Amino acid sequence: MAHRKYQSSLPRWRGFPQSGHNRSLWLARGMSHYHHYLYPARRDGQWRDRADGDGGGEKALMIHVQIDETHCERVTEELLRRAAQACLEDAGNTNAELTLVISDDETVRALNRTYRGVDAPTDVLAFGGATPDFVIAPDSISYLGDVIISYPRAVEQATGRHTPAEELVLLVVHGVLHLLGYDHVTPQDKKAMWAKQATILDRLGLAHVQPNETGEDS
Repeated sequence: MAHRKYQSSLPRWRGFPQSGHNRSLWLARGMSHYHHYLYPARRDGQWRDRADGDGGGEKALMIHVQIDETHCERVTEELLRRAAQACLEDAGNTNAELTLVISDDETVRALNRTYRGVDAPTDVLAFGGATPDFVIAPDSISYLGDVIISYPRAVEQATGRHTPAEELVLLVVHGVLHLLGYDHVTPQDKKAMWAKQATILDRLGLAHVQPNETGEDS
């Protein structure tokens, strides 16, 4: 798991505008009248997309899940949503929006090459959606960003350790923590992030799930 949080040069994921605030507005316009399924076009296939929120009140968590149709039958989106929600609730963030994407090695490798300069596949990328110079109303939903995961990489890393579903939960937690400001560049940062990761996994009943420390992405 390499350093994967970026505050600029965001990818135009699913056609989202570059600006974090504009991305949030785009989502609000494009998804506000959908609670269940959207079918956005993808150049080489189709995505299944489900948007869900708490359904009322002034505060809301909006967690959008997109799954490449190649893998959608093997991925339980509710587990991913619960993992992201656990991170946000732990941080006391009850007014936020983010997108989780389960993709393939080729797509994640292309993003890794473009935005990190690393021409290799990786497990998870986190693209922050914040626009630091843009002030929004206190009661507005903050768009945190996108967490993009390679399903084949998750399966590979889970082998002999835990299930692919559990690895996906780990990677969601890891990615969302990056969006919340955690990192592991220094030993101190890594200790804090790994401790928080373990706490959230424990709350999800997955205390036995540990990050892969042997590969090039550790």
